Amino acid sequence: MKQGIAAVVLIVIIIAAVVLIVRQRGSGGKAEAEEKMVTVYDQQGNPVSVKLGDWDKAEVDPATGYKKASGKLLADGITCVACKARIGPAPIAVGTKGDAWIEAMKAYKCPKCGGQPYPAELLNPDLR
Repeated sequence: MKQGIAAVVLIVIIIAAVVLIVRQRGSGGKAEAEEKMVTVYDQQGNPVSVKLGDWDKAEVDPATGYKKASGKLLADGITCVACKARIGPAPIAVGTKGDAWIEAMKAYKCPKCGGQPYPAELLNPDLR
């Protein structure tokens, strides 16, 4: 009788351990990060949903600083100070620094309202 109870308890413990391991590893489907979606923006300021896994793996386009994902150039959004819309940032070549970087940002206009999307403090070193 005691051996039967011990065998049942042992089987229950083994089943519980297997269930716990399967839950921790997932159901064998895609990784959770690949299933989550993130919203990023194209150069026209349009929102685009991309799988987080694809976004993390995307390569940066050296000419614009945007990432290449889903066959498009996309970037994390910024909020335009003129109209408060979420838009893509200024496309600036990777490695651009100093005055060239500031001039590229000054030349960029919001694709939604046509205004300057960056705050004056960022574009004018005298205001910092």
